[in-house]
Amino acid sequence: MVFLKKEATLVLASALYVLSVICTSEASDVSCSGSGASCPVNSFCVDSSVCRECPPALVEEAGDEGGAAICYFGGLSLEASNECAASCAGGRFALPNCRHPYDACKKGLAWEEVQTAGSEEDGSGYDGGGVVCDFCPGGVKSELSDRLIPLFGAANITCAMADQFFRDYEIDATGASCEAAMAFNYMCGCEGHGYLGADTESKRNALVWLPRVSAIISAICSTAIIVDVLKSKKKRGKMYGQLMAVMSTFDLMGSVAYSFTSLPTPKEDYIQGSQGNDAACTAQGFFIQMGTIASYINASLAVYYLLVIKYGWSDNKIVKYRLWLFGVPILI
Repeated sequence: MVFLKKEATLVLASALYVLSVICTSEASDVSCSGSGASCPVNSFCVDSSVCRECPPALVEEAGDEGGAAICYFGGLSLEASNECAASCAGGRFALPNCRHPYDACKKGLAWEEVQTAGSEEDGSGYDGGGVVCDFCPGGVKSELSDRLIPLFGAANITCAMADQFFRDYEIDATGASCEAAMAFNYMCGCEGHGYLGADTESKRNALVWLPRVSAIISAICSTAIIVDVLKSKKKRGKMYGQLMAVMSTFDLMGSVAYSFTSLPTPKEDYIQGSQGNDAACTAQGFFIQMGTIASYINASLAVYYLLVIKYGWSDNKIVKYRLWLFGVPILI
């Protein structure tokens, strides 16, 4: 997994950048007036005062958008973080290779959405007039605070850092940024819709075992149909029996794959029961997709019944169109 391979490197890069904020860099000798345009290439303006070099990880990756998270977790002020994201990473966090719902992958985090909520009464000093996004209601549990999550496309963000980020920058709860982040908060043991609303252990186990049980039953029934057709020479020779056997074969593929439910899912996605990797997940998806062919074969079976019952076609006449009854569903 790319996430695992780069994890240590990105964490180190983030730590080095935090230190670089304290230390003086070459670009800090150049004064600026609040815009990165007045700073040298690969640098940004810090608090309308001096220019600072972009985080090394962003320079090396040619402005990789996923690395913009480093700007916001480097101990900089909000103004400086915005300048860093805009000048060094295109101003937006991306969510590459994301498998999460609610269009979180498409939305990412827009840096201009920070400081859009809060009120004077909450002591934040912000007055955006909205409800603040609560990444983890009740706070992150201590045992999960150091868990790394692929939030905003970066691999070096911990649950505690993500929770603190939303507390510090007062992002509006109704914005796309909050919605994108909430799709990941289940990884930190937090309540939310990111795990299809399953906020308890029993609900998550139900999401694993209910489809598994139904898939196993379907696989057993499909196997029984295949065996029944193959045992009978008469059924094997009939178009009806052939359609049933082929339909059940594809259904068996999909049912077996579906019965594994979350098992092939990459472990770092923190889905209940996940023990797999990208390869296993892709293989499962392939066979589940193959299983959908059964529904199209079922349509051919319906056509068969129409021709036999309504139009009185014989099996000998229907067999001439066997290529269409089998080929079209498979090609679709």
